[in-house]
Amino acid sequence: MIVPSFNEAATVGSVVSDVVHLGYDAIVVDDASADNTAEAAKIDGATVIRLATNLGIGGAVQTGLRYALLLDYDYIVQVDGDGQHDPNAIPLLLAPLIDGTADFVVGSRFMGTPQGYLPPPLRRLGIAWLSILMGRRIRDVTSGFRAMSRQSALMLLSDYPTDYPEPVTLLRALRSGLVVKEVAAAMKPRLHGVSSIVLTRYFSYLTRASLGLLVEYTVSSKRSLEP
Repeated sequence: MIVPSFNEAATVGSVVSDVVHLGYDAIVVDDASADNTAEAAKIDGATVIRLATNLGIGGAVQTGLRYALLLDYDYIVQVDGDGQHDPNAIPLLLAPLIDGTADFVVGSRFMGTPQGYLPPPLRRLGIAWLSILMGRRIRDVTSGFRAMSRQSALMLLSDYPTDYPEPVTLLRALRSGLVVKEVAAAMKPRLHGVSSIVLTRYFSYLTRASLGLLVEYTVSSKRSLEP
């Protein structure tokens, strides 16, 4: 389990505790936090990687994936350190990987009967727009609650995006022929800290994420033409 975290001292401990209680290993990537994120994670049993410089979510996840691959894990799950993702849903994400029906699994807030936290209407609209750009109906393209096989992680790490990694890696997985599946996963509201996508910067995020997807379309098309 990799847990990218930035200034999540108030919540990361409970996330790690839940993950460890369920029998999974927790790898917390502390993205140069200014608080006690690393210490809180260690107390509750996580392996902690402290980054000297803030790399953002893409760099933190990439670091966690590389470390997990060094340890030869067959499956890797990404869980946010802010407590929004329910670790009890991890088996639901792992099941399609284990039974061989998927290579990459996304925990979706919008499948089945909505439960728990739902983003504000404006953000849900943006998520729907990014789904349209994806070229396939993906209900929760910005979800950071995801699982992948070792082979999928190796493929994605060849050129892991530092900006807008959730939608871009999802598109890359689809364009690379990986079998992508969504499963219903309730999420909780953030109780502490600040989201990396705040309302005042949301339209900028949406524009740049859209451009990132268009760039990925171009790059993946060139890859397919290479001998």
